[in-house]
Amino acid sequence: MANKKVKSVLSKGATAAKNHDPEISLYYKRKDALGKPYGVIINAIKNKMIHRAFAVIERQTPYVKRMTYV
Repeated sequence: MANKKVKSVLSKGATAAKNHDPEISLYYKRKDALGKPYGVIINAIKNKMIHRAFAVIERQTPYVKRMTYV
């Protein structure tokens, strides 16, 4: 039922974010330490990415990274 093209792009984006975005990387490590399965964590990262995108569109401002990575 899902749009497979969009799902595929989001999955690749989530994997890239896990590897290159410090905030997402820490989030991944924290969830992995809790014993969450890989797919569950990637779905959560996809959800975060979608929420960020919609927030940028709604606010009509550029995305600004938070500086707290703790």
